[in-house]
Amino acid sequence: YFSIEIVNKNAYFKDKKIAVVGLGPHGEMITDVKFLMKNKALVSLYDMRSENRLRKHIMGLSVVGLQRYSFGKINPDDLLDSDLIILSSEVSKKSNFLKKAIDSGIQVEYLDTLFIKIAPPITLVGVIGAYGKSTVTHLLYAILKKAFAEYEDQGLFLIDHDLTQGVLTHLKKVKKDDVVLARIPEQLMEHYYNIHMSPHVAIITSPVPFKILEFQTYNNFIVAPDQVVDTMKEQNSVIFKAKILRTRASSVPVDWSLNIKGLHNMENISLVLQASELFKVPKDIVRDVAQSFAGLKGRIEFVKKVQGIEFYNDSASINPNSTLTAIRTLSADKNLVLILGGAYTGYDYD
Repeated sequence: YFSIEIVNKNAYFKDKKIAVVGLGPHGEMITDVKFLMKNKALVSLYDMRSENRLRKHIMGLSVVGLQRYSFGKINPDDLLDSDLIILSSEVSKKSNFLKKAIDSGIQVEYLDTLFIKIAPPITLVGVIGAYGKSTVTHLLYAILKKAFAEYEDQGLFLIDHDLTQGVLTHLKKVKKDDVVLARIPEQLMEHYYNIHMSPHVAIITSPVPFKILEFQTYNNFIVAPDQVVDTMKEQNSVIFKAKILRTRASSVPVDWSLNIKGLHNMENISLVLQASELFKVPKDIVRDVAQSFAGLKGRIEFVKKVQGIEFYNDSASINPNSTLTAIRTLSADKNLVLILGGAYTGYDYD
């Protein structure tokens, strides 16, 4: 894949004029903005939301030295003085305000692609799909973290845009042959493809465009449920070179005492079981971590039972397929009322 030859990763940002566009829905970019400033980058921040909505975040960044920021409509000409533009994951590279900068040859990146270009050669484990990504990613991360603790030199890093720990911040510690586990949102798959970067281990929760797998080699792996593998074999747009490993919900031992329920979660756990085998994780570690895994906030999260009525929080689902999975899981033996709303995401809700 395309990479940048860098002697000192941190020095790469020194004195660069960097425009950061978007702080993330909940300020997820703040940690990386602080990292850039700490490494002497000249950061300008742009966000299409009002200053009032972002006041708390801006106050925190101003304390550490942020001086240049703009809110509301973004003037395309303001970006032309940049050496590098970094986009939050929810900002489209096709936005009109970016056209002049791209036509002028200014480098425009997402955190993921920039990290991969700067980092030394790593093993990328990518979790992709319309739903189930977060559960698979965080359960697998917990398992690998416990297993890797026995090996002093084996690094493990997590990339998840829902977290506030940052992406570029991993550059401080990541080294050759470390494992990077990334939850890859659908909107970023195209940009991984554009830098010719396929996951070395691709974990696929549901059918998606498979172009991101085009640059895998015969030493790579695809871990996917039967239905995904069957869909892959029916299409001919990509030649799959990696070893394909099928998974089934029935492979989860019935005697495990799990906190997360439902067929979809058994399918998620079966993906994690197979991926753990690739890294030779002892089965007792996999079982112990899986049994202690309580699930994630906002993902079919049980809230409370009131007068016989159970309330669940599934507000982290923004993809209709993910919401449909929750509906099927919860309405198997009962009536269900769906409370639906929020920001427009561009998906078809029919």
